Amino acid sequence: MLKKICLFFIIFFFGCDAPCPPPHKIALVVPLTGPLSYWGRMCEKGARLRLRDEKIILKIFDNKGESKITKQIFDKIIMEDFLVAIGPLSCKCLNAILPKIKEGHLPTISLGCFKGMKKDCWAINLLTERQEASAIMSYLREEKIKRWALIYEDGLWERDLINFIIKGKMDKPIIIYKISEKDLPQCIDILKSTSPDVIVFIGLPKIAALLSIGIKKGGINAKFIGTYVLLDNEFLEMVNIKNLLICTPNLKNEEKFRGDFIRHYYDNPHWAAACGYAAMDLCIEAIKNRASRKAIYKFFKRQHLTKMEFKLRPAGF
Repeated sequence: MLKKICLFFIIFFFGCDAPCPPPHKIALVVPLTGPLSYWGRMCEKGARLRLRDEKIILKIFDNKGESKITKQIFDKIIMEDFLVAIGPLSCKCLNAILPKIKEGHLPTISLGCFKGMKKDCWAINLLTERQEASAIMSYLREEKIKRWALIYEDGLWERDLINFIIKGKMDKPIIIYKISEKDLPQCIDILKSTSPDVIVFIGLPKIAALLSIGIKKGGINAKFIGTYVLLDNEFLEMVNIKNLLICTPNLKNEEKFRGDFIRHYYDNPHWAAACGYAAMDLCIEAIKNRASRKAIYKFFKRQHLTKMEFKLRPAGF
């Protein structure tokens, strides 16, 4: 009996030599240099803020916003023991690695590309086009807008978003106009003659900038609503519209996040920081009691749309 008691105390005080399991690893792939570096660094700040006090290794890769470099990075990540990847920011870079992550079974959270993903795709988006359309429709309904114009470029994602908006239960637009650069003068003339209260633009920053300049010069006094792709530094530097509202990614617990971010960094959070925070929050939830990429991927498919929403905000957030 004495021997058993002695053995118990030896094990209790000195423990055993069994190695502890290594901490889980997450890869963050964002541009830390190049034109989108401000967005990338904000994503990093948001992710690190959520990761505080967690026993998880975060490794950051700079893809410079380039597809070729992104492919090389994901080749490395897939071969190593990362459970999940966060990034990249641009749709161009994301599309470049979609076949790789599917083949390598690497669950990947898309940070800044919210286009609809295929069901068997291993990339998970935090937000969808349907949610973006819902934010626009909610604004038009709540503000009781009767006279509004829908101006769009002709592309696959633009058509999908338009379909969501048009099918919404609301007053139909007084104008639906498919625009290209050569059509700008005619479009401005039509907007002058119809005087809509709100112009909803669905398209890319270049045409949006030219259209907004034409609206200002033409003295058209209407609110201008754009999609998240207009959260573009070059676009925002080119235009100066008082009535500009952009669909902006927004955390559902936004108030708490903003307070934590300001206290930690002494800076206001950018929308990209909110995306980084939400993506890391989802990763931390997924990793608990799930030690395989496949299990994490299944969790993502169930939970990916629970963290964020689109809100119409003045440009600059």
